[in-house]
Amino acid sequence: MENYMRKKLLLQQQPNEHDVTVQFLQSKIESQDIQFKYFITLSYYVSTDDMTYMIKTHKHVKKVILKYLYNNIPKDRIRIWFFMETHKSGSYHSHILMEGLDDRIRMRYCNRNNILFTTTGSTDNIIKYTDGNLDEEIMDGLRAHLQENVDTLGKGSGAVDIRDVGDIDRRLGYVNKEMRYGINEMSMRGYSNKGLYDHIDIENCDM
Repeated sequence: MENYMRKKLLLQQQPNEHDVTVQFLQSKIESQDIQFKYFITLSYYVSTDDMTYMIKTHKHVKKVILKYLYNNIPKDRIRIWFFMETHKSGSYHSHILMEGLDDRIRMRYCNRNNILFTTTGSTDNIIKYTDGNLDEEIMDGLRAHLQENVDTLGKGSGAVDIRDVGDIDRRLGYVNKEMRYGINEMSMRGYSNKGLYDHIDIENCDM
């Protein structure tokens, strides 16, 4: 009995797929100096459990976001990661991790909307704005822009949820939470056509 309990304790201490995946993503964030600022959730009025369809949707969403933020999309643009989560119904919704806005985005927004701003003498320094929370205003605009340009998104106020990412380690745990189920339990929950790592849209993640 004592030997059995010792083995059980050792097994519990072994890193599981969820923890290993979170650690891998943490290492990517650290090695690439990614500074995630926003956590975005997209809910669709068109229900689908088709992963290929979701990957195509994410590709379009990414293009919509970047075209809203930049005139000409630079190579050193902000980085975005996409994840899929399954509703109890079996259909998908999306989670997005996105870096914070840079001064090129702010300047473009100000110029397009006739907002006065001043700089501290270097384009590398944060721009000083005359009034209001400009980043919040830009992200409010992005919310509306997504709903106007992604046809499958719901039209209600909760269809595009944008909030501060908060503790990034907790967010990484959250977007990978389905991995805690394991393949067998996922099958019991009705996710039988979904693999353990399929929730990470590697094709559209800037890794």
